Amino acid sequence: KNHNILILFRLKQKRFAKSFYCKTALQAVSCPFQQNGNRDLTMDKIIKNLIEQCDSEDAVIWRKALVHSAYLIERHSMERYGDPNYHDMPDDLSNHILTEDEYQELVNTLIGVLEIENDGEKVATAAWALGKSFSDRVVPHLIHLLKECWKTDGDIAYQTLIALDNHGIEQVKDIVADIAKYGKGKSHEFALQLKELESW
Repeated sequence: KNHNILILFRLKQKRFAKSFYCKTALQAVSCPFQQNGNRDLTMDKIIKNLIEQCDSEDAVIWRKALVHSAYLIERHSMERYGDPNYHDMPDDLSNHILTEDEYQELVNTLIGVLEIENDGEKVATAAWALGKSFSDRVVPHLIHLLKECWKTDGDIAYQTLIALDNHGIEQVKDIVADIAKYGKGKSHEFALQLKELESW
């Protein structure tokens, strides 16, 4: 296949993943995460409320909370404050500049969501959101998730591959090769594209 076409297709997939998890209804479950005893001392009420919404049983609430967390994490990690592309949030979040403590706690919250069982869509959303951090810190968690899920849940594997494609994909070449052979659904297709694009 033409190399340029693959690059364009890959970029479109990333944009689709962002749009899909902003607009598609997901099923709700609780999002357990450990409370940080120092949180009240270091975090703005806006961010504390956002994190608490991840634990809501209302699908609409926790879905928006995870998506907004992803936007805030990406904007902070990429230093894109002032970028109008991030204004698709409530004004209080859109105008808020994360402290480093707040950023780290949002990442902690999303990592906690990865441990949820029996709700693949929520885990997939958290994996997608963690990919917005472009961070060495989250890569081991995403790799662990990919190893655990690729044989059984193609949707989680797909979003985890997208997250690792942002940062860390070179660390999972062997797993990508396995998914390209035996994976499910979109993860199988994306792994094939990654192998061809990266010439592995």
